[in-house]
Amino acid sequence: MDTILFKETRAQKDSRKIMGKNFFGIKEAVRCLGVHPTREDLANLSKIYYPRDLLEKCKDTHILVATFPLCIADIREATKGKPVFHYNAYFQSGYSEGAGRVRWILVRKTSVVDSRNKKFKEQETLLGHREYIPTLQVMVYTIIGHFLSTNERLFSNELVRVSTTDAYYRMHVGYFRSEGLMINDDDEEKPYYNIGLSSAI
Repeated sequence: MDTILFKETRAQKDSRKIMGKNFFGIKEAVRCLGVHPTREDLANLSKIYYPRDLLEKCKDTHILVATFPLCIADIREATKGKPVFHYNAYFQSGYSEGAGRVRWILVRKTSVVDSRNKKFKEQETLLGHREYIPTLQVMVYTIIGHFLSTNERLFSNELVRVSTTDAYYRMHVGYFRSEGLMINDDDEEKPYYNIGLSSAI
């Protein structure tokens, strides 16, 4: 597929300047995850609707991510040969339904404050204004993309629950160490000392 040449818009340049290394834009998605943006994708991402004061507030705690519809299988294929997934990571074909869409998302770099050692329903009550729980796809895309772009490993010492569930349990992701990113599930009715909650805006 031919790569479309593009220049960053004023909104993208301004946001990159604010966010610094916590900016994973179109260029990073192309370079790190092999994305091939269409003209429609570029048009959809040309504007960033987060207000400047919110970006300033989140520049150290969140990553501004340009997401593309890559399912986890696509991300695995794009990173083949790179030790980014743990050998024991839990995958299933149904995750393709969580391929996502083209948009900008502010993803929190750590678990929600005080969300560890709580049941999922208790964790949900800790979400702030405009916050929501991202999908497994968004978290995997963000964690691995950010690592390939900056060499920073997010969630290296914790796991975070996501909105995605398998047939029985809620999924979580994290412990991203040299062995690769862990993906597994857990009983959301139980608290775990090492499992917090992911969030995005």
